[in-house]
Amino acid sequence: MKTSTQSVCQNCGSISPKWMGKCSKCESWNSYMEEIIKEKREKKEVWKKNNLEKNTPINLDKISNEERKRIITTDKELNRVLGGGILPSAILKKEIKTLSLILKL
Repeated sequence: MKTSTQSVCQNCGSISPKWMGKCSKCESWNSYMEEIIKEKREKKEVWKKNNLEKNTPINLDKISNEERKRIITTDKELNRVLGGGILPSAILKKEIKTLSLILKL
């Protein structure tokens, strides 16, 4: 919970974020009094909305480290960034997504 202050004119009720000597609405002098405001903020738990709490950690010894066949491109830097080339399964996933967009599935 965040607390902040605002100044309120005692004559006309005008609100100012900080104290001022003269009210800008009713033009009375020294009529502002400071009030404390408590702001309630809702906790935003985006990770729960995306169902990420269902994910569970996996032990490193259970992760497969097998060598996969890759399509080597002519660009050495691209091959390096992709871990040695393009995985055929990555191309297949891209094609399925494109096909589903075309067929509007």
